[in-house]
Amino acid sequence: MYYEKNMQILQEYREQLYQLIKQQTIENTDASDAFVHSVSTRTGELALVVEKDNHQFRLNSRYNPQEEASKWAEQYHIKNLNTVVVMFGLGNGIFAREMMNKLNDDNLMIVYEPSLKIFLHVLEKYDVEDILKNKRVGIVIKGINEFEFPYLLSITLTWMNLFSKVECVHPGYEKLFETSFLDFKNTIKDNTFNNFLTKNTYGFKGKSTAENAFHNLLYLADSVSIWDLDKDLPKDIPAIVVAAGPSLNKNVEILKQAKGKSIIFAVDRSYETLLEHDIEPDFIVTLDADKKLKYCGNRRGFKDTLLCKLESSPDILDNHGGKKIIYYCNDFIVSIYKKLGKKFFNISPGASVATAAFSICVNLGFGRIVFVGQDLAYLGNVSHADLQTSGNVINDEKKAIDLYVEDIHGNTVRTRHDWYAFLRSFENAIQQLSNVDIIDATEGGARIKGTRILPLQDVVDQYCTRKFDCKSIIDNQTPTFHKKELSGIYDYLVKSRGNLDEIIELSQQAIKELSLYETNRKNNGQMLIKSIAEINGKIEKMPIFSLIDEYVMGKGANEIAGLYFVTNDKKTDEEITLSNAKAIFHNMIEASEWVIPLLENSIHKYETLL
Repeated sequence: MYYEKNMQILQEYREQLYQLIKQQTIENTDASDAFVHSVSTRTGELALVVEKDNHQFRLNSRYNPQEEASKWAEQYHIKNLNTVVVMFGLGNGIFAREMMNKLNDDNLMIVYEPSLKIFLHVLEKYDVEDILKNKRVGIVIKGINEFEFPYLLSITLTWMNLFSKVECVHPGYEKLFETSFLDFKNTIKDNTFNNFLTKNTYGFKGKSTAENAFHNLLYLADSVSIWDLDKDLPKDIPAIVVAAGPSLNKNVEILKQAKGKSIIFAVDRSYETLLEHDIEPDFIVTLDADKKLKYCGNRRGFKDTLLCKLESSPDILDNHGGKKIIYYCNDFIVSIYKKLGKKFFNISPGASVATAAFSICVNLGFGRIVFVGQDLAYLGNVSHADLQTSGNVINDEKKAIDLYVEDIHGNTVRTRHDWYAFLRSFENAIQQLSNVDIIDATEGGARIKGTRILPLQDVVDQYCTRKFDCKSIIDNQTPTFHKKELSGIYDYLVKSRGNLDEIIELSQQAIKELSLYETNRKNNGQMLIKSIAEINGKIEKMPIFSLIDEYVMGKGANEIAGLYFVTNDKKTDEEITLSNAKAIFHNMIEASEWVIPLLENSIHKYETLL
């Protein structure tokens, strides 16, 4: 009755979902034996009914479905800014519509439907045009685009608005789809967990990230962009990501056979183990802002090619004497590439150096990626390969939360809270890489869903069959910025120095206006909020703001999160918002004054290069 109309709307407003649905059939995406149909109610509306395992589940009232849905929705209150509603079960849309109608302009909603049979039946029998057209509503269907669910959560629910989340379950769905509901809850839990890690990272490393950006800025002059290298690397040979899990000691010698017939990306922590076995990786990948040299081979002047985030540890970059290839940098630095007409866009590193190495391989387009040493779990009490070979065991029980996950043999293995987050990060990414062959050749550790488990020797025998000289390709790379272009970097830095003075001046203006409001509460708070927003908009347009923001996010995380919370009292909300804003502007001034000498030092260094 409505199928053609609904599908036409899907094609127009949700093209990707439309194409995925067209490619699938009920039989190969929904293995349940449930029978889905609709019955008439006393009000003339249709009610959804599912018959499963000799039980009948009525998902709507047989009397008045609309009234039932309206009363059900009354229990949920959407009052905070950037609230995200996460709903389990679309049903026939009547409950979801009630929640959708509660959304404010800045709110979003994600609906997870665990049954393709129900969704297709609803497309046939119900007019859901308004839901399908609504750009603030994300729709995830199990077996069709469920891989998008963790991604949607990650981009909409951050640590800043996490506690504004509204979770709801379509009546009847929790019992009808128990396993899917558990998966739904676990995915939300994983996102919450990752957000706590992210907030802690900002708190601990926000300032050091900004400091490193200026310290390492001089290395930009001689560096090579990952995208300059990209065009010269063959993508039809294996890319081997070597992490530092304890299982690396089992098969590290086999990597010698892969050398010259694959591209070896070694995470910094694994570098020492490879050197002990006389293996030079093609690339060393580093990420962390405060990692010590002893966790990256512990050799001053090492020359193996370094793939680095520009804000990586100075202890590593300063002691590196080889080529530096940049795969990620703060937007302040990205603007330099754009200003001088260079191709550059960041490769998102994820939360660990191993996820960074994996992300690099994916973005470069390798068709086969192999994990080695990617345990993401303890081997007994040992956490890393270098600790096992040295006879030391790291005692991190007091600072880590132990969890248990399935290992590659189907047994239970002990992991750590941060490794668990990395594991889920890998799995969420792998779900979206249907055209990439991802092999886990770790031969131990946690099971990474979506990978093929294969011994490293078999990987070498089957896929490392063509000789390839990666070193010559790297040696032939010239710096991204030519000598004559360094003046462009210098000019950009000088202009940014002026921007810092502007940020301080604008922040002082904002604080003055906020202080006047505090002394006279009768002033119009909404007009002040508009004025503050305009000031903030001017500041955010300046490229240097992205580095100032690193500092502010680390120092003022609680004030930033507080901007999203709203009470039922308009005047109270104004006062809370403006009080938090005042603290943030004070932090901006502090950050700008802290950055000034760092930037001036960078300006001086580039001046000597001209």
